[in-house]
Amino acid sequence: MQHFFECNDINIMEISVYVNEASQRCSFELFSSQIGGVVHVMVNLRPRCWRTRRGGALKHQALLSCLMLWLACVPVQSTHAVVRRTEWSGVTIHGHKIVYAVRGRGPTLLLLHGGGDSGEHSFERQFDEFSEHHRILAPDQVGQGRTPDVPGALSYTAMMEDTAALLQHLRLRRVDVVGFSDGGVLALMLAVRHPELVRRVVISGVNIAPDGLNPEDLEELRASQTPNPKTIDEKLTQLWLTSPTPTELSLALLRQILQPVLVISGDRDDITLEHTLKIFHALPDAELCVLPDTDHGTFSGRPGWLNPIISAFLDRA
Repeated sequence: MQHFFECNDINIMEISVYVNEASQRCSFELFSSQIGGVVHVMVNLRPRCWRTRRGGALKHQALLSCLMLWLACVPVQSTHAVVRRTEWSGVTIHGHKIVYAVRGRGPTLLLLHGGGDSGEHSFERQFDEFSEHHRILAPDQVGQGRTPDVPGALSYTAMMEDTAALLQHLRLRRVDVVGFSDGGVLALMLAVRHPELVRRVVISGVNIAPDGLNPEDLEELRASQTPNPKTIDEKLTQLWLTSPTPTELSLALLRQILQPVLVISGDRDDITLEHTLKIFHALPDAELCVLPDTDHGTFSGRPGWLNPIISAFLDRA
């Protein structure tokens, strides 16, 4: 039997409680997950433990009272509590603020989000799993996520240097880097220009020039561009139409990357498969993963496939 509740102002992300069924003739499991500031609680009840009305269950208030009594009075055989909390910090980099998330323990895993997104959203289906064995560091780039915008156009070079400066500020070296879309561009640039900061690289949905985009996507961007971009959406459109530039990324620059790189693409990605294959063949030490029946949203759409593949790649020495 399952009951669901919503509880406000609860900080815990997940609790599992197991009660000795043999000695107490009952057991239950209590799980919670936080969505939009509200903690959703699910309780699994063993049938022998509770009396229920014909065709219905106990009222919520009565059930909550019973749970409080059990938690307070019943001897517990074992208690397993897992608290996963994301901590947010801000630091001034190159004269402007960069906000970043930290979660988990272990070797640092740098997550670089897609354009117009944030680290916690681009990788919302990876945070829990990856933070079990890694210390996740997920910065929000200028004008995106929780990081404020600054005057002027967006630049991959500027965002990459912000990321490098953040790693240096935190005294981190040889971190694993996972980049999605624009974040993958930054990951490759970071490996080229600051190789001492990078150990392994995972990229998905990455182009090294605007012509790597599907023709229909390029036409749509051209139709929506404005002569004087001011909003973040207008700045992103300009960025995607003009960058990466040949001085930022090229096949010749990719050949300088000696770190292992896992190149990921959906077979229906916004980046043409031909362009992805050029990137793969230019990298000296690369592996290719093309996901079937998958669009640009590989991390959000295929976590069941992708997460173990990435974990296995990062676990290698």
